[in-house]
This record gives sequence, structure tokens and C-alpha cells, in this order.
Amino acid sequence: MAVVCPCCNGSNVQRQCAIYEGGTSNIDVGTVGFFGGDGLGIGSARSRGTTQTMLANRTAPPSKRSYLPGNSLILKVLVVLLAPSIVGAVIGTFPRPLSDLLSYAVLAGVGYYWYTVFRFNRFEWPKLFSEWQQLWFCHQCATSFQP
Repeated sequence: MAVVCPCCNGSNVQRQCAIYEGGTSNIDVGTVGFFGGDGLGIGSARSRGTTQTMLANRTAPPSKRSYLPGNSLILKVLVVLLAPSIVGAVIGTFPRPLSDLLSYAVLAGVGYYWYTVFRFNRFEWPKLFSEWQQLWFCHQCATSFQP
């Protein structure tokens, strides 16, 4: 049975997982060089990474959430809340009970964040990934669909 796009009835369709895998490449390049001039030198460099086509990026599978938030607003707020209590406790200018309270609040916030990440990665992400594996992409009208 041929899969046809439900939007445009086009037959130029492909599974999204095949597009993603075909348009994603891993790069691992190393080089060594010798140079001269006023002195003799040796240098080396290594590059690793991934390159993707725009279509592979568009049809990428859903991502799992990270336990380390990176550039997240949550991390910045936690640092702003925790920094004065740590500095104040070290130099003795911040009241100890308030410092403890802020520390426990930050730890509770981090624990709650990790709990939500765990729940998403354990229960929601597998469903999203399974749905993604069933998707097809129409190259004629650029629509993703499930046949």
C-alpha cells in the first residue's frame, strides 16, 4: 500500500525517522601540523560534532530533558537566591537561620526540577518518541502526518 499525503494527495512522502537519519552526520576530524619561521613548532587540533540538513533538523525526534538546565532561568534564579546566603554564612554577616532557610528552599527547588525532568523522561518522552516514529513527511507540501 502506497502512503499518500492527506493534505495534497502527493506521493513524494518519506518517514521522518529516515529523513532525520539520512540528514544527520557525525564529524570527528583530527589534524597535526608542523610550522617553521623563527622557530620550529608542532600543532594539533581536533573537531567533533554533528552536522544536519535543515530538513533533518525540522524532522528531529523529541528531545529528552536535561537534569542540568544550562542557560535556564531556573538556574539563574537559584544562583541569585543561594549566593548571598553562602557568602554571608562564610563571612558571618548573614543570619544563620535565614541562610539555612534559603539553602533548603534552593535544594527543594532543585529536587522538584529534577523530579519533573525524571517524570517527563520516564513517562511522557517515550509516548512522544513513539508518535514521532509513526510520522511521515510530504516533500510536496512540507506537512508531517500519520497515515
